Amino acid sequence: MPAAAPPPPPPPPPPHQPPVPKRTGFTRKTPHGVLQVDWPFFGELCRALALKIFREYDPDVVIGIARAGVIPGAVVASILQRDFASVAITRQESGARPVVIAGPPRIVTGRRVLIVDETCDSGDTMKLALNAVRELKPAAVKTAVSFRTGAYKPDFYALESENFIILPWDREVIIGGSRADYTEIRVERTWSTAVTFRGRRLEAATASEDQGGFVRALNRGSGWGTASFTSLDQLEAMVARADELSRAVRLERPIRLADVPPQQADRVPDLDGDVRGVSLAEKKRLIEAYNGEMLAVSDRIVDTLATYRDEVSEYWYANSEGALLHEVRPEVTLSGTAIARRDGTIEKGLESIGLRRGWHSVQGKAAGFRAVAERAVRLLDAPTVRGGTYPVVLDPELAGVFIHEAFGHLSEADFVYENPQAREMMTLGRRFGKPVLNVGDNGAASGLRGTLPFDDEGTPTQDTALIREGILVGRLHSRETAAAMSERPTGNARAISFRHPPIVRMTNTYIGNGRGTFADLIRDIKLGVYACGAFGGQTMLENFSFTAAYGHMIRDGQVTELVKDVVLAGNLFQTLDRIDHIAGDFRWNQMGGGCGKGGQYPLPVTEGAPHVRIEAALIGGDVPA
Repeated sequence: MPAAAPPPPPPPPPPHQPPVPKRTGFTRKTPHGVLQVDWPFFGELCRALALKIFREYDPDVVIGIARAGVIPGAVVASILQRDFASVAITRQESGARPVVIAGPPRIVTGRRVLIVDETCDSGDTMKLALNAVRELKPAAVKTAVSFRTGAYKPDFYALESENFIILPWDREVIIGGSRADYTEIRVERTWSTAVTFRGRRLEAATASEDQGGFVRALNRGSGWGTASFTSLDQLEAMVARADELSRAVRLERPIRLADVPPQQADRVPDLDGDVRGVSLAEKKRLIEAYNGEMLAVSDRIVDTLATYRDEVSEYWYANSEGALLHEVRPEVTLSGTAIARRDGTIEKGLESIGLRRGWHSVQGKAAGFRAVAERAVRLLDAPTVRGGTYPVVLDPELAGVFIHEAFGHLSEADFVYENPQAREMMTLGRRFGKPVLNVGDNGAASGLRGTLPFDDEGTPTQDTALIREGILVGRLHSRETAAAMSERPTGNARAISFRHPPIVRMTNTYIGNGRGTFADLIRDIKLGVYACGAFGGQTMLENFSFTAAYGHMIRDGQVTELVKDVVLAGNLFQTLDRIDHIAGDFRWNQMGGGCGKGGQYPLPVTEGAPHVRIEAALIGGDVPA
């Protein structure tokens, strides 16, 4: 029996707990991201803040700014054993200036007053509250917040942070208070940079920050209601809007969600050199050097395109079933295209690297950029492969792209469920190949672009078998498709950003390892084709066509001359059944780019495979006379 694909890594360690502040109060500036605050941590913050206030300013009355400032205000007043009241300030609509809708009580006149809010950014709300209190002639007035998040400096604060602050009542009040039967919220904040050279010219150098969230609500007998937003100030309104939209859509066949135990976790991987700490100038120097490696190969390299891109996302997810997740999702990619020309002939070579890691992982990659330029020059002299039917050996890169494009999308259960023809083709228990063939999708494999601890519905990712010893045994699911098809969720509901709902997507799709070596695959081939790399392809249900980056002829069991224009075409099921030998040299193809579906592109994914032999496949090229 062939060996399985590399097993997933051991489970990550238990989530770390938030730091416990000293009871004397403190200030700490943290990097951009999402700071989750649970009730014990929030209680410690309030105690620290109250003690600091007591030592420096002993108020007679504590005023909480409604709504969120009422909670820390009441806690501080209780600790200090002082009178408590509130002032109500709100924005009539997103982006508008705040207005006072209920002023402070007259008990503040002639007394020492403390105004409390939960956060303070621009200070607009706090300034309004100060003016309203001062109109009533207090003896003194000072301000305090749990979190200082912007330029305005109150008199007292417990924690300084540039993060999104997720307060303990955000999920319990907003999600718990939603009228919908089921509600989920995703919040994301993403930092990214990109540098591109075309030829010797710097074409672009950009740095950007994006933030926002997505709410999804579901009611019994109704459809999904969704709403996205770019400010946490809009969160409560968007929860209500999603519920309203859900109730507006009535369905004959109700949507059900398969059960998933709610998870509470904090996953912060090793960033391997946080790219946010590296200057744009240094990133420019790196990709400029790699671009120079391609240009220096030959005067026949007439153009290049070299791109560096990185991204770090802070991600927070909560649902009304009790899930609460925080993740950091790093990614760095390099790509290089070298164009060679002689007379009217043009050829290209492509290098692509994509990793869920950081700055250190993309050092020392010059050889790969040089190699693709050298191959582009060699392809100028290479003959076009003669079209015909051959034994074909796919290298791990092309085999991985083949299984992703031709088979992986057919395994996505939303496509199967909604398409009667696909349901008929993808019947569990159907034989798809010989016993050597094993295929799966592993969202938990370590360090790959498609790897995540949880999908965008809070379901843990896993290694899902799709084909086992030639038999179709599984498919990829969201909670909705799993319930509809009476199967289990697989952790494959993914969205490219907070602007989109999660849909069923692949993660790291692979052909499982076999036995033997590459030499064993080609030893008995008299005349065949060794197809390498991938420039792209297309599929239409069971029919496919892929263009290899280059190829070699196989003659009498040996790899021989370089050939080009190698196009592999055929019927998926026939081709899978003709896979007769798989080597034991599995590797993950850690390329950049991404997968597209349903208007969501590019989604980070990875493919993996060993060398794979197809006993007979159609290769396009020069048509024999």
